[in-house]
Amino acid sequence: MTVGKFDGLHRGHRLLIDRIVSEQANGLLPVVVSVEDRREKARLLSPEETAEMLSSFGVGAYLRMYLDPEIRDLSPSAFIRRSLVRMLHTSVIALGNDFTFGKGRAGNYRDLKKAGDSFGFTAVVFDRITEEGEVISSASIREAIREGSVLKASKMLGYPYGFSVGLSEELLRKEEQVFLPFPAGRVVPGPGRYRILLKDQERCTETEAVVTEAGSDASSAVSGAWVRAGDIEGEERSSALELRFLDFLGT
Repeated sequence: MTVGKFDGLHRGHRLLIDRIVSEQANGLLPVVVSVEDRREKARLLSPEETAEMLSSFGVGAYLRMYLDPEIRDLSPSAFIRRSLVRMLHTSVIALGNDFTFGKGRAGNYRDLKKAGDSFGFTAVVFDRITEEGEVISSASIREAIREGSVLKASKMLGYPYGFSVGLSEELLRKEEQVFLPFPAGRVVPGPGRYRILLKDQERCTETEAVVTEAGSDASSAVSGAWVRAGDIEGEERSSALELRFLDFLGT
């Protein structure tokens, strides 16, 4: 198993996930435990997208553990005994060398290695990986996206960042353009022009979009992207599109 904040499932996460998936050869179920904070408002991936991607990686179970006071206030030793040993029956745990846990984040990978000797599980520790000298993390990816550095974010993630946008007859229109509102609760790029990919089951279109902030356009109360109407219209278009950000083109 592996435990941590797996928002985005970036390249660092994949190292941990690939390691636990390899344990299937030893008869173990690959389990990902995502530790989540209810106070966080914007995610890189929705829980549904995370579950779908993890399944495609070969993960057998995806559990979400919320950092409520009951969990947050456990001492490191209590967290190990209660969560890893009694609840999850851990045999192998993969984690990064920056992983902390327990009240005040007092526990670290050294505590897990020591506990493994006592409780009979193995802790496999990975160093954090970098992209062009910067440590890959969900936080650094969120920052890059908000700054418009979507190409940098995609290199850290290992795939182009984006999300699903819904289409309806009530879409805002202006001249030859259509406004695609971004979904709530997702990290969104800063304003500017972007090279994007629009994809559904029938078509894949590379084009340009202009991203605007909520309230910056008198016709829209939410952030979103203006695209050419011809890029999304047609009988073969479905009711939703995958929008992927490829590069920032300027303001």
